[in-house]
Amino acid sequence: MPKDIDDASHESGNHPSSLAQPGILTRCKDYLVAQVLRAGWPRLVATAKRWAPDHPPDKVFSYPERPWLKLRVWFHPSLDSTSEKPTRTLFELHGGDWLFGAPTHVDHFSCHFSDHHDCVVVSPDHRKTWENPFPNGFGDFEWTIERIHKDDSLCVDRHNAAAIGHSAGGNLILGECLGLRY
Repeated sequence: MPKDIDDASHESGNHPSSLAQPGILTRCKDYLVAQVLRAGWPRLVATAKRWAPDHPPDKVFSYPERPWLKLRVWFHPSLDSTSEKPTRTLFELHGGDWLFGAPTHVDHFSCHFSDHHDCVVVSPDHRKTWENPFPNGFGDFEWTIERIHKDDSLCVDRHNAAAIGHSAGGNLILGECLGLRY
């Protein structure tokens, strides 16, 4: 561990709680990079490959009403966007502390879930708070659900849908559910 982050450094004012001190985050980052390199780069690359999706999304698009809201759609291999039978849908929201993150970070999950559970997975890239303050993320999620259910070209079952979120995405889903309840 870097010298300025251990308990003894607390007395000198270099404790992590004083992150305003210049350079502390850089030293933490350098330490983490050193640990990754020490653990073995090949093992890290093998892990990344294991989490890579088997195939890209079947459809990436946005609607004209909200051109900034990119939607990534994964179909079960036996389905495609021309299927006539309504298909159950999973709305998946990525995490990232409402500031970072993108649907590409959870592509492995979307791909695996759609391939193994006979469903369509829709992953919207909701707006981040540093660009658009609260409650825009909620509005994007609510709008996505309503718009996907109205889109006959995707042939989704309006009565058989679920939502899942990772970290901040889970919070958006919970907030939306509570908003619908009251």
